[in-house]
Amino acid sequence: MSQLNILLTSNGLSNLSAQEIVKKFVEISENKTAVIITTAARDKENNKWVIVTKEQFLELGYERVDFLDLEIYQKIDLSPYATVYVAGGNTFKLLKFVQESNFKEEVIKLLNNNGLYIGASAGAIILTPTIRIAGEITPDENLVNIENLEGINLVNFELLPHYEPELLAEVEKYRKKTSNEVKLISNEEVLYLKYEEQ
Repeated sequence: MSQLNILLTSNGLSNLSAQEIVKKFVEISENKTAVIITTAARDKENNKWVIVTKEQFLELGYERVDFLDLEIYQKIDLSPYATVYVAGGNTFKLLKFVQESNFKEEVIKLLNNNGLYIGASAGAIILTPTIRIAGEITPDENLVNIENLEGINLVNFELLPHYEPELLAEVEKYRKKTSNEVKLISNEEVLYLKYEEQ
């Protein structure tokens, strides 16, 4: 049995609902540290949205916020942190370095230790069974030429962030290609999963 405390978003902490959830989490958490995975983001820790996210964490009550790039560190340790935030960017690039690291194992440990996973866009998609949707609807470029599109598979559905109604026809076409449920979140919505998984 594993504990799930997962927040899936399109725009991370720029979403007010996400801020409220994270604020409540950090208020009751003894450990007020977070790590931002910068791997997918253009310019990594110098990306303006990554910098804004660090500021938002500090404003919400976190005492320490670090950056971590899986492209540089394949063997990581998330045990010092209560929260891991995976920034958006290129989904294929992110998945490549997730697959080449021990990231999945560390995320599972963090969740089992009542930690919080926050995924923004690409950072949300990688938790699903496959990132194939990222190459088909408002597609990312497969910059790293990966062929294995299997995600971390910690949730049992596929996800399309940044959903807008004009994408519905493409979504319905994609749904016919996959056996998985496909969930949609707009920039205004979040998906918060907090339950025990058998």
